[in-house]
Amino acid sequence: MNTELLQSTRQLFVRERLAPEVLPYETELVEQCMEVITEKENELLEQENSSEFDVLSRTLKEMELDRLRYFLKSYLRARLYKIENHHAYYLEEHGALSLQEKEYVRKFAQAVQTHFDDSFLNLLDENTASLENVRESLKAPPKVDSFCFGLVKETVGSVPVDDTSTIEMVEGRIIGFPFVIFRELLLEGKLELL
Repeated sequence: MNTELLQSTRQLFVRERLAPEVLPYETELVEQCMEVITEKENELLEQENSSEFDVLSRTLKEMELDRLRYFLKSYLRARLYKIENHHAYYLEEHGALSLQEKEYVRKFAQAVQTHFDDSFLNLLDENTASLENVRESLKAPPKVDSFCFGLVKETVGSVPVDDTSTIEMVEGRIIGFPFVIFRELLLEGKLELL
């Protein structure tokens, strides 16, 4: 299996897990992982049916495949966690979601609404049963000003932090920062979340 693919998937998972908002969906990498998983599963089945059955080799291949599955599933789970926690926000048109995630958030929002209606809203009078105030609070975006740590992967120079200060972005330096300030550098691959 390609070590570079495994490392890229691991970094994808870590980035998504540590970022306070859903990052753009990595369609190509996810599809590549799915293809490799299917291919390796088929190879393992063929190897099992052949006369050249090497237990050690098979075990190592299974472990590598399990590692790739783990990072891919964890990446997708981290995304779903954020989507569910801010489903009203992501229900609005949001470019970071895949088509499947957009469908999921739509169905999830409907399920939440049905649950609220069935649980308690039908017991209240019409004026009180309005969820407009609650809906507005649910549309609150994730807290992108939360503090993160990152490793500078590429020298960028001075980056403004606020009106009065800057931070020197030198390769190999570990920095602490509010996520929103360095979001674009993360998406460009010049910064890695730790």
